[in-house]
Amino acid sequence: MNTPTLAPASQLQAVEQFLFNEANLIDDRDFDAWLELFTDDALYWVPSNEADMDPTQHVSIVHDAKEELKDRIWRLGSGAAYAQEPPSKTMHQLSNIQVTQDPVTNEITARCHLNIYEYRHNHHLLSMDTVMQYPARCEYRLRPVADSYQISLRKIALIAANGVLGNMGFII
Repeated sequence: MNTPTLAPASQLQAVEQFLFNEANLIDDRDFDAWLELFTDDALYWVPSNEADMDPTQHVSIVHDAKEELKDRIWRLGSGAAYAQEPPSKTMHQLSNIQVTQDPVTNEITARCHLNIYEYRHNHHLLSMDTVMQYPARCEYRLRPVADSYQISLRKIALIAANGVLGNMGFII
C-alpha cells in the first residue's frame, strides 16, 4: 500500500515557495511563465461543486487541459477578452499549505486555502469601484523536475461556487 506521507519541512518550504511564485506570476500577469509551470498533460479544474470528484462526470466552471490554458492566455493578451478590458488587478493569498508525497510515484499533493482578491475599476455590475473576494480550497499535484516542480493538477474549489459569481474572466 502506498500511503502518502507528510513531507519533511525542507520540502514543505520548497513547495510553499513554488506555490507563492505561481501566485505572483498570475498577479503580475506573466501568463507565459505561468503556463510553463504546467506539465503537458496538466488539468486546470474549477468544479461547480466542492464535493465533485470527477470532472468528466460533473459540470465545471473551468475544465482546461494545457491547450485550453494556452487559448485562455492568448485571449487575455489579445484584447479579445472584452470582459477583461481593462484587466482585473488580482492578489492571490495562500495559507494552510499541507504537503504529502506518494512514496512510490514521488508525486506531491499540496492542499491549501486560497483567497483571490479582484479589483475592477468602475465594475459594470456594481456601478462603482469594488474589490471582489473569492475564497477557495485548492489541491495541487506536483511532479518533481530538476530543482523545482511542474503542476499536473490545479483544482480550485470555490467556497461560493453554488452562489452568484462575478465575471471571472481573469485567471483564477
